[in-house]
Amino acid sequence: MKKKIDFVRIFFCFLAALFLASCSSEESGEPSGEWLEWKARQEERSKNGIPETLLDESQMLVGGIYVDELYIGERTVAEARQLLENDKIDSGEMEVVIRWQEQEEKTTSGKLGLHWDIDELLKRAVRFGQLGGPLRQYRDQKDLAIGTLHLELVKSLEEETLSGFVEELAAKRDIAPVNATIDFTGELKVSESKTGFATNQEETKAAIRAAVLEAYGNVTVDAVVDVAEPKYSTELLQQIKDNMGSHVTQYHKEGNPRKERDTNVEVATKNIDGTIVLPGESVSVSELMKPRTEENGYRTGSQYENGQVVDAIGGGVCQVSSTLYNALLKAEIQIDERYPHSMVVSYLTPGRDAAIADGHKDLVFTNDKDVPLYIWGVADGNEVSFIVFGKKDVPENRTISFEVEELYRKESEIEVKYDSSKPTGYEDYEGTNSPELDVALWKIIKIDGEETERIKMHTDHYEPSVQTHIIGTGGGEEGAS
Repeated sequence: MKKKIDFVRIFFCFLAALFLASCSSEESGEPSGEWLEWKARQEERSKNGIPETLLDESQMLVGGIYVDELYIGERTVAEARQLLENDKIDSGEMEVVIRWQEQEEKTTSGKLGLHWDIDELLKRAVRFGQLGGPLRQYRDQKDLAIGTLHLELVKSLEEETLSGFVEELAAKRDIAPVNATIDFTGELKVSESKTGFATNQEETKAAIRAAVLEAYGNVTVDAVVDVAEPKYSTELLQQIKDNMGSHVTQYHKEGNPRKERDTNVEVATKNIDGTIVLPGESVSVSELMKPRTEENGYRTGSQYENGQVVDAIGGGVCQVSSTLYNALLKAEIQIDERYPHSMVVSYLTPGRDAAIADGHKDLVFTNDKDVPLYIWGVADGNEVSFIVFGKKDVPENRTISFEVEELYRKESEIEVKYDSSKPTGYEDYEGTNSPELDVALWKIIKIDGEETERIKMHTDHYEPSVQTHIIGTGGGEEGAS
């Protein structure tokens, strides 16, 4: 009796295993002879450079296959394809209306790239009843015999076409936000900002895709529109209230015209004027000035290079960066990068200059305050001025000042040159005379007039400049002529 029970268990286990094998995926089990023949034809087509995914249009479909209520069985792949294409063409295109807030944009399903995946459906139809184990094939054949196989034709949208439509919609309908502006004409004035509206392109595509693929008639879809806030709102810029630090230097010298250098100072100042720096933002002054090219309005002017005075495009912009640097120091703004000149400059005390040189010298600062900074600058033909506006966050009884400490000095020598083209007795001095220097810049903090802290900002080294003494040796009246 026990042996009989064991035999029955083994028999049922065998049947269960056979059933599971037959119900597994299409790729399991031994394929039928028809399938192997079809596969061989596909491989042959692939060898001839035809993609394997292409269908054999002459392949005959088995009977009993429906797509919705359309019967495609017992036809070749080509005939079934034609039936399906005609059926979908007869159903007509859908009108698709996209509502963008109160406005409407009309299109059609075809213009959105709607297509039916007929190839994928025909591949399934060709392989039906030919894959899997014996029980799987038997079950499929039974389904076909009683007409219960109804395949679903899947719709899809061409992603590139849909993306192009939504991009055009956004370009046509989006409303850019308007930033507030701030200006200083004796007092600070802030203009009104405006919010904008921007199409959320990914979510709008998803909404269109879902509506069109699920519908079988005209459809209306609401575009997803986000509010676009301005970078600089009126409320944000109205926090800027105080003159935190300012500085002025003279760049035009009477009797010593330097028109090109003056132009460079004015162009660079204009490029910096109006800069707004949000909390946490870092700024390169060299980038604010824009590249020093003739196209950007710069001219050839004098500047220091490798310890000598040379002519270069943009010469003079260092006076702009140096003036701004002193305003930033007084405003107590975080300085990230700053370099001295190779020699002492005439317009500022040593230790308080900030050189600019493309590629290796820059003035970089970060707004480490809680409110935005507004940089106002002007070069009026005589002086260059900068004011750093923000919001003071220190008590009224606290003051700061700056002091330069001389650490080392060596006077430069005078180089004597004799010029035979000059008359005897002629004497002139060419260039400037500045010593070799090492200096330290200190910030001094006072509360109620009493010094409470002294902070060393940096230590700088300056090379000497050599003054040339020219003596004429031409002799007599001939030389004087």
